[in-house]
This record gives sequence, C-alpha cells and structure tokens, in this order.
Amino acid sequence: TASGSLKTGQSNSFTVNHAALHRFVVTNVSDANIGSQTAGTAFAIKIVAQDQYNNIVVSHSGPGSAVTLSNTTASIGPTSSGNFSSGILASQSVTITKTSSADAITATHTASGKNGISNNFAVNAGPLADFRIALVGSPQTAGVAFPLVVTAVDANENIATSFSGKVGISVSGGGTISPDSSGNFVAGVWNGSVSVSNVGIGHQITVSDGVRSDVSNAFEVRASGIDRFVIDTVPNQTAGQNFSLTIRAKDANNNDVLFSGDVTLTDNTGTLTPTSVTFSNQAFVTISTANITKAQNNVVINASGSAKPAQSNSFNVTHAALERFEVISAAGGNIGSQVAGTNFAIKIVARDAFANVVTSFNNSVTLSNTTASITPVTSGNFTNGELASLTVNITKTSSADAISVSGGTPMRNGSSNNFAVNAGALADFSIANISTPQTAGVPFPLVVTAVDANSNTVTSFAGTVNITVSGGGTITPNASGNFVSGVWNGSVTISNTGTNRVITVSNGSFSEPSNSFTVNAGVLDHFEITTITSPQTAGQNFSVTVRAKDVNNNDVSYTGTVTLTDNTGTLTASSLVFTNQAAQTITNARITKAQAGVVITASGSGKAVQSNAFIVNPDLLHHFSITNTSGNSIGSQIAGTPFNVRITAQDQFNNTMTGFVQTVTITDLSSPPINITSGAFSAGVLASQSITILKARTDNQLTVSGGVPPVNGTSNLFNVNPAALHHFTIDPITDQATSAPFTITLRAMDANENPVTSFAGTVSISDLTGTITPTSSGAFVAGARSESVTITQARTANRIEVSGGVPARTGASNNFNVTATTIDRFEISTIGNQTAGTAFPVTIIARDASNNIVTGFNGTVTVSDITGSITPVTSNPFSAGQLVQNFTITKSAVNDVLTVTGLGKSSSSNAFNVSHAALTKFAIAPLSDQVAGQSFPLILTAQDAFDNTVTSFTGTVSIAVNTGTITPTTSSAFSAGTRTQVVTIPQAGNSKQITVNDGAGHLGTSNQFNVNASGLDRFVFSEIGTQAAGAPFSFTITARDGSGNNVSFNGTLTLSEATGTLSPVSVPMNGTTVTVPNAVLLKAQNNLTLNVSGGGKTGVSNTFNVTPGPLHRVRVVEINGTELFARTLNADQTLPVRAAGYDVNNNFIEDQTVTWSVQTL
Repeated sequence: TASGSLKTGQSNSFTVNHAALHRFVVTNVSDANIGSQTAGTAFAIKIVAQDQYNNIVVSHSGPGSAVTLSNTTASIGPTSSGNFSSGILASQSVTITKTSSADAITATHTASGKNGISNNFAVNAGPLADFRIALVGSPQTAGVAFPLVVTAVDANENIATSFSGKVGISVSGGGTISPDSSGNFVAGVWNGSVSVSNVGIGHQITVSDGVRSDVSNAFEVRASGIDRFVIDTVPNQTAGQNFSLTIRAKDANNNDVLFSGDVTLTDNTGTLTPTSVTFSNQAFVTISTANITKAQNNVVINASGSAKPAQSNSFNVTHAALERFEVISAAGGNIGSQVAGTNFAIKIVARDAFANVVTSFNNSVTLSNTTASITPVTSGNFTNGELASLTVNITKTSSADAISVSGGTPMRNGSSNNFAVNAGALADFSIANISTPQTAGVPFPLVVTAVDANSNTVTSFAGTVNITVSGGGTITPNASGNFVSGVWNGSVTISNTGTNRVITVSNGSFSEPSNSFTVNAGVLDHFEITTITSPQTAGQNFSVTVRAKDVNNNDVSYTGTVTLTDNTGTLTASSLVFTNQAAQTITNARITKAQAGVVITASGSGKAVQSNAFIVNPDLLHHFSITNTSGNSIGSQIAGTPFNVRITAQDQFNNTMTGFVQTVTITDLSSPPINITSGAFSAGVLASQSITILKARTDNQLTVSGGVPPVNGTSNLFNVNPAALHHFTIDPITDQATSAPFTITLRAMDANENPVTSFAGTVSISDLTGTITPTSSGAFVAGARSESVTITQARTANRIEVSGGVPARTGASNNFNVTATTIDRFEISTIGNQTAGTAFPVTIIARDASNNIVTGFNGTVTVSDITGSITPVTSNPFSAGQLVQNFTITKSAVNDVLTVTGLGKSSSSNAFNVSHAALTKFAIAPLSDQVAGQSFPLILTAQDAFDNTVTSFTGTVSIAVNTGTITPTTSSAFSAGTRTQVVTIPQAGNSKQITVNDGAGHLGTSNQFNVNASGLDRFVFSEIGTQAAGAPFSFTITARDGSGNNVSFNGTLTLSEATGTLSPVSVPMNGTTVTVPNAVLLKAQNNLTLNVSGGGKTGVSNTFNVTPGPLHRVRVVEINGTELFARTLNADQTLPVRAAGYDVNNNFIEDQTVTWSVQTL
C-alpha cells in the first residue's frame, strides 16, 4: 500500500518467503521452556527452524533436515533427530542420563552449520538403583580403621541425593568388619570408616540395603603390630626327649605377625631347654629340640617377649627310661653311721637320667657294698619305682662304705652315699700282712688292728700289745705303742734273716700271730700305675699316680725321675720326680688323640710299667674335614660331572666326633655357588657325598657348615676343569658389507657354557650365502680364535656356522645382514591407472650412480605404496640386476605411488590412480545399543571385495533385522556409494543384527547390538486360574514398556484386590520379572482381579474366581442364614433350620447332610 496527499494505492498480491535458515529454537512441546527432568526418563521437545527474523523456515523439511542433538553433560539420546516437517519437529522424544543443575539441549544441522540451544533446566537423579563404593586403598592394617565412601546412585550412575537410609556392610575372606552397617547417608553419600579383623589378600567389601548391593575392589589386609604370642598345642612328652614347640606372633585380631626379636621360654618344671628363641622377620618359630627333663603332670610352657606372654596347654611329662637307682636311708636322706653286724633299713628308688622316679619299675634288684659284706644280696620287688624300706646287715666296717644296687633291663646301677660302718666290741687282734722278704736290720711296717667278731677294726681300743717273733733273733720294739683308732701302725726291726717267721701280738686276753714271712734284704723292682679312670676326654688334664715297688710288690722308697709315654703318641705330662717316695702323682697328664685301648707307660731307673687300658673320647665338635673318599685331597674335577667326597666331624685335635649324626650344608666358590644339604652322618663320618659343580674354576674350594652351635670346614683348593667340547659360540656379529673383511671371535664351550681352554684345533667355517672365506680357521688358543673373514654375496638374515672337534661339534652366529654397497637407485617402469585387486606388471632395474645396471644384484627388494595394500611386499630375486613382476593393489586411491627399497636405497614410481573393483558387499557402520521405538542412523557403504567404496553405486537396498521388525524396509538411493538411513526397531532384544540386500546377491550385515526397552509403562500379570481360599498360589509380574518389551524395575510393588485379604501386600522387584510365591486369599469371591502399582505405574490381572477351602466346621443356621442362638419355642412349635458348612476362613461352602439331635438342658 502507498499513501500520500490523502491518496492511497495498493500493489498486486505477492508472497514473501522466509529468509535462509539462521537458527533453531528448542522448547518443550508447548513452546515453553523445558522444565526439570529426571535422569533416564524420556521427555518430548519441540524444535523449530527459523530465519534471522524468527520466521519458520518451512523449506527445512524431509530427508536431510534432521539435526544432531547434544547436551551439556553429553548424555542425551538419541543424538540424531527425526526429519522436520515444514520447518518444525513437533515432538522429539529424548532421554538424558546425567544429572545437572543447568543442562541445555543443542540442536545442530551439520550441512548448514546452524544450531540452537534450549533454556537451562535441571536434570535430577532418578530413583535409587544401586550403590557404588569408592576405591579402597591397599594394603590396609587389620584392626585399624580406614575410610569407606559409599554413594547411592540411580540407574544412570547419578548420585541419588534423596537417599538418606543405611546399608549393611560385610567383608569377604573371613573375620569381621566393624561397623557392620553404615550411618545415615547425607545427600546420597556415606563417608565413614571401617576396620577389618583378619589378614589376607583379595578382600572385598559388600554394601547392601537388602535389595541393592555393590562390591568394592579387592584389597589386601596386613597384620597390625604384635600383640601377643601363642603356643601351638603340646602333646604329652617323655622327660629328656626332644619335641617340637611352635611359638606364633599374633596381632590383636589373632592374625600372624612378622616379628624379629628374642622370646624367653620357661616352664613350671624349671627344666625346659632352650630358654629362648629368636624370631627373624617370622610369624612363627618351631623348635625341634625342645626338652624337659623333669617328669610332672600339668606342665605349662610360658613364652614372653616384647608382647603379651603366651601360655601353652597343660600336658604331662612322663619319666624316661630307667637310668640309675638311688639308695638312701629308709627315713630319707643319706645313710648314717652303722654298727657292723647290726640290721638297718634303707630305701631304694628307680630313677631315670633326669632324677625322675621310674614308676613303671616293679622288679627286684641285686645289692652289694664296698666291703662285700651286705645281706641280703637280692631285694624284694619295687612298688611304683620305690622299695620304701629294706632291712640290711653289713658285717665289715668302713669309714666310707657304700651300698650299690643293680637291676633292670638293660642293667642299671646305683650307689648310696659313703657312710661309716663302725666296729663292735673287741674280740681279737689282726696283724696286717707282712711282706716277704724283709730286709734284716731294716725297719719294716707292722700294723696291728683291734677287731670285733666280724674282723672289723675296734677303733675305741687304745691300749698296747706285747710283740714277739718266732725263729730267733730279736724284734725291736717288743711292745707296741698305744693304738690309735684301734690300730697300731708301727715299724719293727728283726735282727736276723730267716724263713717262716711269725710275729705274735698279745694283750693278755687276746693274741694273734702274723703271717709267716722271710726276712731278706730288698731293692727297687718295678713301678705300678694306679688305675686310670675311663673314659677321658681329649685335651683335658687328668691325674696319674706311679708307685715304686719291690719285687714282692711292696712300696719301696725311691728317689729318681719317672717319665710317661703312651701308645697314641700325643701324651704330654710332667715327669714324676720321686724324693725317697713310694708314690708320686701329677695332675697335668693330657692326651689329644681319641682312641680306645690307650695305655700309659712309666719308665725310670731302667724300669717300665704299663697302666690299665682306658678310652679317650673326642672333645667338642670343632670343624669338619673334607677329603676325597680315600681321605686324601680332592683332585681336579670336571664341570658337570658328579664326584664324591668324605666329610668327617672333628674336634679341635682332629678326632672324629662319633656322636655327630646330623646333616651339613655344602657350598663352594663358584658363581653362583652350589648349595647342597648332605645326607646324615654315621658315627661322625659321611663316607660318600655326591657333589656336582657346573662352573669351571681355578682354586675352587668346598665349605661345609653344620652342628649346634654351627662350625665350618673347608676342603683343599682344587680346580674344576671344563667338560668335553660340546659346542662353539660366535660372539655377536653386526651387519656387514659384501667383500669387506671383518673379524669373528670363536669360542669352544662345554655343555655348561664353560670355555674349553684345552681345545687347540681348527674348525670349518660356512655361511648361508656360501661365499665366506676362509672356510677353515686357524688353530684355537686357550679355547678361542679370532678369525678375519669375508663374504662376497649380499643376504638378509645371514648366519655363520662352524664345525670342528672329535666328535664333531657345531656352533652358529646370530643372524646379520650382508649388503652390497654399489647400488645407487632403482628404476621403475611407467605405471598406468589400475583397478583394485587386478594384477599389473612392473619392471624394476637396479642402477648405479652412472645409470649402469648393477648386474651383480640378485637380491630382493621391499615394495610399498601409499595405500599400504600392495602385494607382494617382498619382490622376487632380481636377475642380473633386473626384475619383471606382477603386483596387486587392493585399495583404491588417487595419485598412488609405488616405492622400491633395498640395500638402503629407495625409489618411487610415477603417480597413478587405482579405482575400485566391482560391487561385492555392503558395509554397515558399527551400531551401539539402541532404544526400542526410537529412530537411529544406519550408515551404509557399497564396497568391493577389498573394502573400497564403490562410488558408482546409486541404487537402493532392502533392510531387515534378524528378530522383530524394522522401518523402513527399503533405503533411499545411495549417493557416491554411501547412504545414511534413519531406521526404527520397535521390539527390544539382545544380539540384534541388521542385514541389507540390493537384490543382486550383494549383502551387508551389521554388528550385533542390543535394543533396550524404553521407560516403564505398565505391569503385566501371568494368567491366574481359579484359586481356593486359604491355599497358597503363585503368579508372576512383568514390567513392560509402551511397546510391550520387558523392562527392568528396581523397587517395591504394592498388591491389592477387592476382598482385602490378599497376602503379601507388597513384594520387592529387582529385574524384569518377579515371582510371588505362596500368595494367599482368605475370602471366596467370583470375578476377582489383582492390582499392582509401583514406580507410578500400575497393572491389573485377569479376572478369576476364589472358591471356599475345605470344610472346617458346620454351623446351625436359620433358613435365612442367620446363625441360630438361644431361642424360646412353644411345645409343638416348628423351627426351620439347616446345617451350613464353612471353611477355616469362614467362607460358606454349602449345606451339609448331618444327623440331627436335640439336647434338653
């Protein structure tokens, strides 16, 4: 319309079209802002295409009008919309799975580059679906609290901030976790701490609210610090016998703890050994030599250290085998002084080696005493190891008598204390034997003893006696001095010689003649060595007493020196210097060689005498001797060949320790050293122990260690020589050039990789080209040879091989390359355009820098192209520097180039095109899981046999899915061999697969993918038949979406029905289907339905009948059904009644046939 000067004019009618697409407007379907949404729940949006003046761009419509959808949290689906219609997408269903306080949806049209963004809106978490446990650190410490963070999440892993409940907490691997339930969650999260009682690896924590649960990562729990010791159960033991004792270190939760330190051991017998053990980073220590020597019941072992002490179980220690007898007074204690010929009582106790009473001994024993005058000589039987009182009589006096007993099997002995046996009243005199001959005029001893009736010395007699002698002559003195302790030790001199001389003594009441003797003159005749006790210990001093004797074995006063020797050759002792003495003793005799049948010889003044034979035992274990099995030095050995050695346990004087029967550890100086545990010794000797040493070594040496405390021993130095030639090695060879000399190092080796230094021969040399020179090496020196060689032919992965020795042995080098150095480039013939997969010929010529053909080149080259699909990639061998060969390229390309590489040179061809081959198949881009009923793009590509896009294909294909249906079933036309087709599958299901077909035998199949159901729409009951009131029945409830697909529902379902008698009235559901077992309806009713609700959705079952249950009772009712109560009737009045049957739930069944009676009250 035009206006002016009060005049107007109007143009013709015309159309104003919208301008170009400028933006998209994203709103809810009511054109308002998008409101708050729930994560994982679908909602509808509207998208309008507008120009810059807010006009709807109606031309934005149909194929190609779809937009890409995105959101702030990158969690929207689908990501591609449906097509617009006249510029408007009126309703597009979308689902966002991630929460946000300010999310926004962006719609982008890829082809035009235009977009639009919705208002900001909140996406809140969905209902609680599961729990998530934050990573638990590893390791943790048993009994020590560590953080545990548990988050409540919805089905899309968003924090369910509305959850404020609690969860139960448990842990795998045994033991306990504390606490076993959380506190209340705050904003959907519980930040707590827990502790686990027991150690182990692979622990996992589980949290659960009874419906949902989650399991943590696996973690390790280690023991905490040591809290106490624990002793393993100890069985009953025998005194003196070793037993195993295990002490364990435990933390406060009874977990084993690695501990280092000493632990003191005690017991209530006071005889336990050892008294301590040492832990060295150990959880337990086992002692195999624990020993208690005291027999006792209820023995308890205590272990104490840097933790709480431990006490073992109570156990009994029984006595060991009979070892000796104890002889004491019947009243207990030592036997006191006795009177000869007078009875007294003794007690005898059988004891083991540790002084325990051997209660099992109930036999008799044999008795003897020092003076061989005891009666009886056989006792009565013992009772429980004791003979409480035995009356004995000793007739001979002694200042140090002792009673000895023997008995048992094997025989065991015992002796009492020394005690005095005093004489009775004086009854006679006894003259000590007078040796013969005596020397006239030379005083000789005369010993007269006052004796009682049993010939015991009457020590109380202190008188004198007269002395006479037969045979004439005089005796001086002729009267004794006063007796001392019943004995007169005097000396007399007889003036004349004679035989059968007799001395008589008398006090007027009693007299006694001496023995007859000869009086002669006497001189030194020999020496006598007092009995030497056996055994002695090597290296320890002992006493030796030597007496000077005359010919009749009487002591002779002697002045001179006596020297001592022995038959071991190791005796050291001072000389015995006599100074007018009959006897002399030294205390420093010492023999260092252990031996049985040792005899000492005493020599002086031309006289010699031998002692009794006795045993010298070895000293303590001091070292080990290692020799060959013949006792000589170990000779040279061969690496890898077993040899035997003899090992002897010895004391410091090299005596064999015959009591050593343990094993030892054997090592040597090789690297790595051997480590052998020997066999057990026998009587201190391991006669033959096999040793194998693999490594050659000069001056090797064996070391032996063993014993308690441990001692060592070393062998002589010996050589371990290499074994026989087994193979040759060649030191690593780098790549070489043809005709260029290089040095190789050859080594002769045995089977254990020891250099065979004795090898001095030559070896033959060859290689894989057959061109190496020389073909024979020079002589090896000390098992090695460095040889200069030359190879004239190039080869990849060449290898040098050698052979030599008798029998022949071989060796090979590493693989290395031999390359020619004369080629400068490769000439490639002109290549025209090609078709993928079709072979074409190429001529390649090796040329030098002067463009001459390198006729000596007969190797191969590597061939490649830009597509990386050429075959073969290694050429055939050249012939005189030239090659004609067919090649095939399977990938289409524009300006492809062929490259030839060999001997460090590369050359390229002209550029050429490779077009696709004929159509053979269709490719479908990988599909992710989809949502039933929602459109998604299907990207299709026409391909040849080599996966090249067949750009000439512009047809359509049919579309099918392996299960269910898909729309559309035919694609639109391809463009340049590709098509993006939007499709929809309404049925949910797993392992879906789409197939396309052009009808000419060319197919394409997608990957398998899942089509998930959309959101919950309703619940569906299984068919419910007629039920009986009060009888349990079962049914299932399935969650379905709007397309009838099963969906997963996690929550509580509420059940109801018209009678109000259904149980249960709620059930938990965690999945697509829940079975309700043992449902019960108590009221009978026809045409009943069950109702279910949950998650804001409902469901109704089919109509079914509930019939009464079995007859439970009969009621008398009036005709109208009213129960009959107290009524007053007139005589002959009629009252119509019936018998009504009811079940246990009071449902009427039917009238019953009964027998009627009337009771008058």
